[in-house]
Amino acid sequence: MMTRFLTGATRRAVLGALAALPLVASALPASADTDEIYVQIWGTTWQSALQDIAERFEDATGIAVVPVTQASSSEGLVRLQSAGEDPEIDVWFTTSSLAARATQNDDLFLDLPESVTELAPDLVAGAIAPRYAAAYFYPMSVIYRTDMVDAPITTWKDLWDARFANSLAVPDVTTYAGRSLLISAIANGGSIDDIDPGFEGLKALSPNVVMFYSSDATARQALAQGEVSTLVATPAQAKRMRDQGIEVEVATPAPTPMLFDVMTLVDTPRADAAAKFIAYVLSPESQKLISERLNQFPVRKDTPVAEALQSIKPDPENTISFDEAKVNANIGEWNERFQREVAQ
Repeated sequence: MMTRFLTGATRRAVLGALAALPLVASALPASADTDEIYVQIWGTTWQSALQDIAERFEDATGIAVVPVTQASSSEGLVRLQSAGEDPEIDVWFTTSSLAARATQNDDLFLDLPESVTELAPDLVAGAIAPRYAAAYFYPMSVIYRTDMVDAPITTWKDLWDARFANSLAVPDVTTYAGRSLLISAIANGGSIDDIDPGFEGLKALSPNVVMFYSSDATARQALAQGEVSTLVATPAQAKRMRDQGIEVEVATPAPTPMLFDVMTLVDTPRADAAAKFIAYVLSPESQKLISERLNQFPVRKDTPVAEALQSIKPDPENTISFDEAKVNANIGEWNERFQREVAQ
């Protein structure tokens, strides 16, 4: 790979092509100069917003950003761990739930430097941890096709209504860190510490569920093709539907679980340059672009929320966050039970 010898439009054309490829770790060089860094990220997230941010970062710093696409956070972690003592990835995008567990590995991850942590007062609560910083946040939402759903969805319990028989796409337990199970628990009188109502709720919901999905792309395709009318997902999926000319509405029923997608700093010789990129993603200009292009909420308090999100921004008193340590401690057991009792 010769991207560090290319400049301007030529380099960017190469990087754009790279973003579309399912690269594997062995395809990357064992080392690179600090005039480029490698960022492991979801392909759609890169193409929608981060590629433009990376180009602006290169213009400002001279440091090129080479994307390495991952189908999921879990796949990305396996790739990182397989690199052993010589990781090739400098910045890894993942979910806050997985980051809370994975970054306990002192051999693989670094604490964020002061140049990043000093930004904490400018960010929403929960956006900064010792070893990761959020790029954006989003509420778990309900996205539904207006040509297939007659009445607005206003509560989580609406999904259990018989009018949604064979109509729903719902994340499985490993997707979005068990939020579907936790939503079911809360909607049916339980909690993270009383999860049985969540499983009973998912069993009762099953006649309405076409798929418990593990891939956003698969669920999005099912909604686009009319195989389902309603999708439990993030607001970003609504933008992708509208970009295809499909009219959808978004509901954020209370209580609304909030999630972060975050950036971690991998222990490589390019860590200083990688930290500069993380800080750049947290700049006002980058945050504005993320909100507008990704249809996600900016983590900077001073960044305006994209117009398309204004109507679904949940009131703070209606949001809910979950203890990620408890989620990580229980999700393996939850998934086994889900596969045994619900997904069969």
